[in-house]
Amino acid sequence: MRRRALLAAVGSGALLAGCADRTAPTAGTPSDDGAATADDTTTDRPGSPEQVDIDSRFYTEPCPDLADAGWWIDPDDEVRCYHRSDGDEAVLLEPVSEVGTLGGTVRMRLHNRTDEAVPFGPYHWEVLRYDRSDGAWRSATDRDAIEDYQDHVEPGETHEWDVQLAVDGDAPDDETTAGETVAFRPGRYAFVVAAPDPGDLVHAALFAVEAGDDPPVPDGALPDPESSAFRGEACPAGLRCYHALDGDERVYLRAEPETVALGETLSAELCNWSGEEVTLGPDHWAVKRREGGEWVSADRREIRTDLGGVLRYGDCWDLGGRVTVDAADEPGPGAGIEEAVAFEPGEYRFEIDARGEDWERRFAARFTVVEE
Repeated sequence: MRRRALLAAVGSGALLAGCADRTAPTAGTPSDDGAATADDTTTDRPGSPEQVDIDSRFYTEPCPDLADAGWWIDPDDEVRCYHRSDGDEAVLLEPVSEVGTLGGTVRMRLHNRTDEAVPFGPYHWEVLRYDRSDGAWRSATDRDAIEDYQDHVEPGETHEWDVQLAVDGDAPDDETTAGETVAFRPGRYAFVVAAPDPGDLVHAALFAVEAGDDPPVPDGALPDPESSAFRGEACPAGLRCYHALDGDERVYLRAEPETVALGETLSAELCNWSGEEVTLGPDHWAVKRREGGEWVSADRREIRTDLGGVLRYGDCWDLGGRVTVDAADEPGPGAGIEEAVAFEPGEYRFEIDARGEDWERRFAARFTVVEE
C-alpha cells in the first residue's frame, strides 16, 4: 500500500448515522452497538498543522466513474478521491477505516483546512456499490439526497458520518436520516459527498465491506422447513434435506414450489448466507424419481464433477427450469432439467454437491410433479 503526506485537521464536528449534531462535538469511538459516542470538547482553529501519513488499500485503483452513480451527481463534476489525493487538498473526505464488517459501521470525516467556512449538505451524500459484472458504480440506496448546503465546516474542523452497514436496509426511526439506509452485502463501496471549495466538486472515499465470521441475515432469508409438505419424513443418510433442516442453516437447497404442474417452472436454489465462500458444480446435480421404496436416476446426461461455481454471502444459484414431459435425446454437459429430464407425475428429489472451507455435503430438496 502507498503512503501519502496529508495535512492533519485539528478540530471536529459529528454527524451520526446521517443525523446532524449542531453543537459539533468531537467524535469519540464507536460503542458496542455500532453507534458513535461523543464528548463536549472542541478544538482551536488551526495553527501549524502536522503532517501525517495516509495508508490506503485502494492506492492502485482509479477514481470511480460516476456516469451511472446517481441522479444528483453530474458526471462532468470534478471527482476528488481520498486514495488518489496528493495530501495537500484544502478539503478532503477521509475514511477513518477503509474496511467494515456487516452489522458494524464505517466512519467518514470531511476535513476543512482552509481559512474560511466550507458549505456542505449533511444529507447530501450517496453510497455507491461497485458492480463486478460490468465494472460500473451505481447507487446502492433508494433514498433521496437532500440537495442543499445549509451547514458549514468551520476552518480547521471536520464533520463526520457513521455509515451503518445494515443488511436489511431499514432506516433508523429518526426523520433526520433522510431516507432508507443501504442494504449492504460484501463488496466494494464508495461514500460520496458534494462540498464545493469553490467549484463543482464531488468527494469520494472507497471502503470494503466484509461478511465476518457470523454475519447478520435479512429477515426471511433463512429457510422455513417447518412449512414444507415433507416435514416429518426421513432424510436418507448422507443427504442434507431441506424439509429436515432446523431452520437456522446458512447454506441450503430449496425447491419451489414443492408441488409443480407439468409445463410450469421449478426453482431449485442453492443459497449461501454464511461468512465463507461456497463452491458448487453448476452441472454437478441430479434429479431422482421415487419408484416404490427406491430413488432412481431420472436424468439422462453426462454429469461433470468439477465444483467451479462460487456462492458468496447473499448469493443464490437457481438450477431449476421448466418441468416438461420431453427431454433431449442426448443431453450433454450444461443441459438443464428441461433438456435432461423427461418428467411424469410423481415424487422427485433434486440433489447437488457443494463445498465450504472445511466441509462437503450433498444437498437435497423434495418436490412433487402433477398433471397440467
